[in-house]
Amino acid sequence: ELNITFMIFTRKDLQEYLKRDNLGFGSQTFYKRMIKRLGGYENYYIYEFFRVLRHYEFYLNLEKRTLLERVFLLYWKYRYNHSRIKSNMFVAPNTFGPGVMIVHLGFLRCDSWIHIGENCTVLPNVLFGKRNAMNFGSKCSINVGNNVYISVGAIILGPITIGDNVVIGAGSVVNKDIPNNVIVAGVPAKQIGFTLSTN
Repeated sequence: ELNITFMIFTRKDLQEYLKRDNLGFGSQTFYKRMIKRLGGYENYYIYEFFRVLRHYEFYLNLEKRTLLERVFLLYWKYRYNHSRIKSNMFVAPNTFGPGVMIVHLGFLRCDSWIHIGENCTVLPNVLFGKRNAMNFGSKCSINVGNNVYISVGAIILGPITIGDNVVIGAGSVVNKDIPNNVIVAGVPAKQIGFTLSTN
């Protein structure tokens, strides 16, 4: 089931997502992107992946497409598939809200049943999975709130809901719902502190 709260339907939505993502990656101007591309900076490839993904989402979410828009859909789908192989990241369309920040290249897989809110930061080798991986027919959802920081190597097992303004410690195994404004860590993850609300 898609979370339409974080979906790009119009060109205005697309520009807003691109702007918010750009801020998340440190305001990448055209010239900065070109310098980083020529220099082989990993940050460029992550930012480029999400820039391509946002365009693909826009054309994918259109209810009715002109012939030209169908051509653009195929073009951005090709760019998306090429970019995810190059970056070793698979992020299904319509899973991340605006303002995403992925820190460093590394394995990342977010399937369509995962929904991650606004201004979230994800470090390398974070695993989103199911508690019962052998039950292939079971429905599962992982819902992550806004302003969530997920540290390196964390494992999040659904079905699960994670609140807003949450910090998940490195190597934590999260298998239970997490309320707003807390810090969790450990195996299994337990609350070890509080964060300040950004509201």
